[in-house]
Amino acid sequence: MKNLIFSALALCCGTFLFAQNFSSVNQTGITNTSTVTQTGSNDSYVDQTGFFNLSAVDQTGAGNLSDVDQIGNGNESDVDQDGDRNYQLTYQQGNGNDSEVIQICDDNISYVVQIGNNHYSEVLQNGNNNFSYVQQTGAWNYSDVDQNGSNNVAWTFQNGLFNYSRIRVGLGPKIDDGNVTLVNQNGIGNASFIDIWGSPNGSDNNFVNVNQNGTNNGAYTRINGDNNTALVNQNGTSNYSESFQIGNSNYSSVTQLGLGHFSTETQIGNGNSSIVLQM
Repeated sequence: MKNLIFSALALCCGTFLFAQNFSSVNQTGITNTSTVTQTGSNDSYVDQTGFFNLSAVDQTGAGNLSDVDQIGNGNESDVDQDGDRNYQLTYQQGNGNDSEVIQICDDNISYVVQIGNNHYSEVLQNGNNNFSYVQQTGAWNYSDVDQNGSNNVAWTFQNGLFNYSRIRVGLGPKIDDGNVTLVNQNGIGNASFIDIWGSPNGSDNNFVNVNQNGTNNGAYTRINGDNNTALVNQNGTSNYSESFQIGNSNYSSVTQLGLGHFSTETQIGNGNSSIVLQM
């Protein structure tokens, strides 16, 4: 018995001995700070150029990879990956940009690209095989992606000033799988809110696409169910769209062009279809 226990311990110790982490940090400038904490077998790359940039990377598991590149002044990146084979890339160029990436479980992928000044991005992915891409250019844009479940995909593109995007998937009593969300905003002060959650059995395989160009346009989309589609296209100034879908296989399309249009849709049940065009 003692020999058996010793052999088991030796096997465990051998696993830890062969587990290797790799960290590369390159900093050019003044008062840049980088902290890397890794447990398991992970890789981390940090490159910072400028003044007063801050990077923190914490990885636990095996096969995780983090790449942080910051160019400018006063940028901040915080990465926390807990699981296996997660990947994240954060690229920030400009001043005062802030990015936070948290990935839990396995095989999640996150890309954050922020070019300009004072952008903020937060990505939380909890589950397996989730994907998020955030790209912000201009100044003072804000993006929040929160995905809970598996095989969810979120794309966020914002260009201009003071645009705001929030994507929330799987915050209800059961996690949600296979949802795809896309937000594209160009201009000043546009806002998009997408919520997919709430069904007791989960909300799966839904598709939401929000496209807004102009100034102060707003869109709120809420889905509770499976296989629903919501499309919002607004071009102009101060247009607002609300879309609520409760059920399965519903379809909604809203197009508003011009100034001050308002649309609200509510679909309850299965197989409903709605198309709104205002010019």
